[in-house]
Amino acid sequence: SLLYLYSFLKPHFEVQIVDLETEIGRPNSSVNIKRFKDKAKTLLSQKSFDLVGISCWTSLSYQACIAVGSVIKEINPYSTIVVGGYHPSAVPDDFTYPGSPFDFLVIGEGEQAFLKICKGEMDKKEQTTIISGDSGNLENFPFLDLSPMGTGKNPQGRFIYPFYLY
Repeated sequence: SLLYLYSFLKPHFEVQIVDLETEIGRPNSSVNIKRFKDKAKTLLSQKSFDLVGISCWTSLSYQACIAVGSVIKEINPYSTIVVGGYHPSAVPDDFTYPGSPFDFLVIGEGEQAFLKICKGEMDKKEQTTIISGDSGNLENFPFLDLSPMGTGKNPQGRFIYPFYLY
């Protein structure tokens, strides 16, 4: 989950989580994609970033993921964009097309791979680089930091659950 990546990276870097689905919703039509892109651009233009990680859980979030990637490259063309999650792991070709905004695609567990990218141990190339994630030594993983959840409510006052514990 994004919170686990946050917890894993926080000792090494300044990390922010922006949950666009919670902030502005999930687009489900071509009209909504345009609105989503405009709102995402407004929101992300207020942030300062060099490297962005995008979690694409399912095919339902695929269009939003592609839209966010292109918006990030519009705002900061030199930024590094990493995509991971179930959809990129299952169908990497959906993210590695010519002109893709994604610099790296992580298949599988993302913590160690994302840390290497953040540390500059992986070079950007013209095409998307696919990396196989590895969980590494689980004893080195920190406890989950829930502080980014804040009050647990989105701006509309509804409770949010950005991750699931089983």
